[in-house]
Amino acid sequence: MSSRQLPTICLLASRETAPSVLFGLYDVLSGAGNAFDEVVSGEAGTPVLDVRIVAATRAPFRCIWDVLVEPACAIDDVAQTDAAVVCDMYVPVTESPRNRYQAEARWIRRMYESGAIVSSVCSGSLVLADSGLLDGLQTASHWAYRDMFREYFPQVTLRAQDVLTITGRESRIVTAGGVASWQDLALYLIARLCGQRHAIDAAKIHYTCTNPVSQMVERSGLNPRTFARRFIAATGYPPMEYVHALRMEEAKQILETEDLSVDDVGHYVGYGDPAYFRRLFKRKVGLTPARHRRKFAGIGAFKLHQATLMRGSPARRTDTRQRGNPASGGVRGPI
Repeated sequence: MSSRQLPTICLLASRETAPSVLFGLYDVLSGAGNAFDEVVSGEAGTPVLDVRIVAATRAPFRCIWDVLVEPACAIDDVAQTDAAVVCDMYVPVTESPRNRYQAEARWIRRMYESGAIVSSVCSGSLVLADSGLLDGLQTASHWAYRDMFREYFPQVTLRAQDVLTITGRESRIVTAGGVASWQDLALYLIARLCGQRHAIDAAKIHYTCTNPVSQMVERSGLNPRTFARRFIAATGYPPMEYVHALRMEEAKQILETEDLSVDDVGHYVGYGDPAYFRRLFKRKVGLTPARHRRKFAGIGAFKLHQATLMRGSPARRTDTRQRGNPASGGVRGPI
């Protein structure tokens, strides 16, 4: 292993954190740089990130579903990090989110002031809001917290339809929407800190899914017809149309801001068949991937230059433009 110091990511957890978010992030981020090589060649590669779980104290605790968490260190022992992620910290919608995590809020603000990228997943954005970092800015979060933001944090604009919202000085505040958005956040952080190739490899290992709707149905515990009905009621789209819309929006962002081949873009967003990806892209967007890149690459490059803090490699991003429906290049956001 190289002796160089790796970029450090601290995952901030509490008793109200979902283990799927915490350990999902830990698994994907820790595997960056080595998991893909091991799968392809049978030999582990070299990790490119130093990932640590931190909490208010170093004492072990049990999070949601009684899952054991053993922090690497307490937050007061961390003076600096490259990125800090506030994992989801569940807050009942009937209770106040203010001052619930005072020590954590002070620490996350210190990390931001010291130059770190700070990010959140789902309800973790409430901790960022309580710290004051989101004052006058936009944030992604779960749609269920819409009224809570209006009441307790009126100075923050909630964009419940966004998967990722990137804002703040030097684009160093990155908030993810619903609980499942941690996957998009993980890939974003890998791309930003380590380069797009490591993010693509991570996507190939963890996110290639031939039937995402079946997996959603299985995880929901509902029968397929009930799931589809509730999904449409929550998002306005049939499940598979929603998946396609998310993937097309992501593909457009990559085509506009990066120089990946069209085949790599398709694979990155979940399509193993390049020909199918090209046909679907043209049907949904109205242009071929190549023509879309030629038409919008200049705009995308300008947005990336304006919004992205360069740390040695370009970062993939989902911007904060208004989204309405798949035809206009957007979706209504995570459930």
